[in-house]
Amino acid sequence: EQGNYADVVGTYANAENGKYFTLKEDKTIAGLSTDKYVYAKDGSIILSDGTVYTKNEDGISMSGTIYKKIATTYKVSFYSDEKTIKEVIVPKGFACKSVSAPTKKNYVFSGWMNNGSVYDFTSAVQSDIKLEANYAFIHISDYSPYIKGYFDDNSKILYCLKKDGVAEIYEGGI
Repeated sequence: EQGNYADVVGTYANAENGKYFTLKEDKTIAGLSTDKYVYAKDGSIILSDGTVYTKNEDGISMSGTIYKKIATTYKVSFYSDEKTIKEVIVPKGFACKSVSAPTKKNYVFSGWMNNGSVYDFTSAVQSDIKLEANYAFIHISDYSPYIKGYFDDNSKILYCLKKDGVAEIYEGGI
């Protein structure tokens, strides 16, 4: 028999291990490797991968690790070309984890920007923020096994070495 989901909906965090997750009203989860859960009347929270958490007066526990419910959370929104890629809920005082780099034809992803500055994913989130994908235009020609290119900004020539799908940018020769 299912319990009252309003009792468990929210964001939970463990300050010692830096991990956090959100149990949503629609019985989905953000921040864990599984995506759905069931809340049983006995206080068990059963994830779709079979993992069992237990709700108690301290929060939610699993294998001795306590995740406390967090009252204050912030929304970190990731955008690319003014389109939302993902929105993440982060507990106050925790750092946001980066999301996968977006791709854009003829461009190389160069980082996430917040108000014109490169965002530091090691700093604690203190408010709702909007991160915009930053790209650099690159002309690419294939010189197997490398892809070399240069930026078309007329100020300097940069070379791009593409390895395992990730572009590494170097100034000058490779």
